[in-house]
Amino acid sequence: MAKLLFDDRELRELRRQCLHYNVFPLFLSHCMGGDPPAVYAVLKPIVDECVTQLAEMSFEEVRLIVDSVSAGYRQLLLPVERPLTREYLRRVAEYCVAVELQAGYSPVSEVISPLPNDSEVLTACPELRSRFDDDGLLALTDDLLLFDGGIRYRKHFLHYHQFLRRGFSSNPNFDFLGTLARFRHETQDSNSFRIAIDHRRIINFDDYRHEMELDTWFGPKFDPNKLDDPNFVGLTVVARTYSNSLDSYPLEKTEFLWKTNEVESIKTLEIEEL
Repeated sequence: MAKLLFDDRELRELRRQCLHYNVFPLFLSHCMGGDPPAVYAVLKPIVDECVTQLAEMSFEEVRLIVDSVSAGYRQLLLPVERPLTREYLRRVAEYCVAVELQAGYSPVSEVISPLPNDSEVLTACPELRSRFDDDGLLALTDDLLLFDGGIRYRKHFLHYHQFLRRGFSSNPNFDFLGTLARFRHETQDSNSFRIAIDHRRIINFDDYRHEMELDTWFGPKFDPNKLDDPNFVGLTVVARTYSNSLDSYPLEKTEFLWKTNEVESIKTLEIEEL
């Protein structure tokens, strides 16, 4: 069976850099543009090697490689068509690397220790060791500034603990952490604050990129109380604003159309991605 071969040491280093820079496997291909440089420097040789392996395979072998990719990534690689261009093989390589990275990206078992011995944070900032309590919470002093995405400490940027992320793995819970940051700023003269961090992740503050999550809605919003109302129909459009982190997936907008059947008094929902 066709299979790509990977160097485990290179994958471990790629995972390490992706954790530092908060790059998720799904968006790994965006790093091929060169940013962040630390991720790109590790990623490009791995992708190049995968392209070389794919170029030596037959069409059927490449198709089997694509078929073996998990459904979430496979939809970005279909259809597999002749001729197999270099550009297409590179895209296959990028998502195959993402699949390998996803397999062990950020396991919960690595973050349950209150104060791990192999802390990247304490390696870079050993003076912080005395600021952690028995539960592994970092006491927030004046030289630690909270953002909704992490903590600034001198020239460094620390990441919040995995359990403060949505689904215990995704982006930080911006709503909660943003509220906490504002509350701390307003009341730090009368309250003390402690918070858990991810000891595997630390970058220079100059490399920190603030993330914003935006979408645009046009049309009536869904109302469960009017689900059976035959008069509550119409078109809702959720559109994307370019450029953004999903540009490799050519989705412009999603349309939600509620309509009534002309013959029967039945409401129908049609959803279409364009």
